[in-house]
Amino acid sequence: MDFEANRETAHESDTAEFTPAKAGMAAAAAAAAPKGVPASAIALAPDANGVIVLPAGVTLDDLEVQGRDLVIHAPNGAVYVIHDGAVYVPQIVVDGVEVPPLNLAALLTGAEPQPAAGAVSSSGGNFADPVGNIQPAYDLGDLLPYTELQFPQIEIQEIFPGVVNRTPDVLIQDGGPASHDAVDSVSETGLPNPRLNGAVESPGSAFGNNAHITTGTIFVDSPDGIAAITINGVTYNLSGATAPVPGTYGTLALGTLANGTISYTYTLTDNTSGNSTSEVFTVVVVDPQGDSSTAKLTVSIFDDTPTAFPNTNAVSEGSTVTGNVLTNGTPDVFGADGPIAANAGVTGVATGSVTTSAVVGGLGGTGIVGQYGTLILNANGTYSYKANANITTGAALVDHFVYTITDGDNDTSTTTLDITVNNVTVTASDNEALVNEAGLATGSNSAATSEVFNGAITASGGSGGYTYALSTSATGAYGNLVLNANGSYTYTLTKAFDTSPDSLTTATQTEAGKDSFGYTVTDSNGNT
Repeated sequence: MDFEANRETAHESDTAEFTPAKAGMAAAAAAAAPKGVPASAIALAPDANGVIVLPAGVTLDDLEVQGRDLVIHAPNGAVYVIHDGAVYVPQIVVDGVEVPPLNLAALLTGAEPQPAAGAVSSSGGNFADPVGNIQPAYDLGDLLPYTELQFPQIEIQEIFPGVVNRTPDVLIQDGGPASHDAVDSVSETGLPNPRLNGAVESPGSAFGNNAHITTGTIFVDSPDGIAAITINGVTYNLSGATAPVPGTYGTLALGTLANGTISYTYTLTDNTSGNSTSEVFTVVVVDPQGDSSTAKLTVSIFDDTPTAFPNTNAVSEGSTVTGNVLTNGTPDVFGADGPIAANAGVTGVATGSVTTSAVVGGLGGTGIVGQYGTLILNANGTYSYKANANITTGAALVDHFVYTITDGDNDTSTTTLDITVNNVTVTASDNEALVNEAGLATGSNSAATSEVFNGAITASGGSGGYTYALSTSATGAYGNLVLNANGSYTYTLTKAFDTSPDSLTTATQTEAGKDSFGYTVTDSNGNT
């Protein structure tokens, strides 16, 4: 009720005299007016939230009520006033601690001012000074102190406390802590050949280690029951077996729900086309009230990579050797992705021994020239190496090459091909021809052919199919030599050998080593 409004209206229309009762009311009002508030007092006003922060050092003991106001006498002598603070009790903060209005009002109750002494009036007729006619009623307001209506917080109690709507939860554990966002992994290295779908493809580089399979557990907690469970939109069978859930690269097999757990097994069914791929399975649990919880299983798929193993071979100088770098020695492995093209896994060859980077090109054709021979390497791994002839006269030599293989998603591996070139020693013994001067036209037996000698040279140590050629002039000091390519030769004496004195080494007076010729023998590989 707005007593002040009633007062204003009544005074406008009231023509009664000023009575002693009214005088008593005025005195009471005067007694309740603020006293002792200096003009220099600093006014404090609530902020937008209705809170007043008291100055530092002020305690609740420094507050007092003066009329409608709260007056604060700070320890430093300053005086602060909160206008109407005794009527509209604010929330204050003292030294960082909030004091609610109800608590502050209770603390200040004992400090509220009492009515001033003097005549008191009452409409009940039990005081010395009676009030006049009960009409108008607005003067009764002088007997009522200003108050602030306070209402306690309503306590809410559930009528059916046993009925609580609780939300479900689902977690996935892949070996680490269970979470709503689990990450598991498999590797292409374990893929078999043939694949699970029957396709015949290159097996994983570690086939048999089951790296393409991983297992884990799904934890389901639904206090209000389970209405449905879905995995990537596929409904899980709550009362029986569930068919494996197909993914992009594999399948997710699920066990039966028991004690809030569902086991899972993910199996990678085929190789992927990239070096870093993954797929996601989203598990959603819904309870009968429609509340739901979601967890996500991300399966990372590690790529398989090729491995090329070092190759060696050996050849005699001048000879040719063949082989296959993919299958000789320890066979090269392309892994689950297979070669980049059918029967074409080799993508480059070069001279040297550096394998830290891939090489490209140089395949087929006339080949590449090494230090000691020429190598022709094809994309399917076959090669031939032709060693240079007469390249060494003693210790064996090694020609170094590197080659690169590439798999189906362009992963590479580079290794070496080293070919040892061994020395070949072709030998032929000295040969002697014996002729007789008597066969000469001027000799004592010119009708005979004793001035002519026919013979053949025999070589060894090289590859068969030797050829022979003179390395000196065919005309000697006393005759001529004809050397055929097959090693046969004919020496013909053309003039007599005459010295003084003649040799008496034999009965026929033979002169040894008087004519000499040089020749070269070459084997079928060009070694001489």
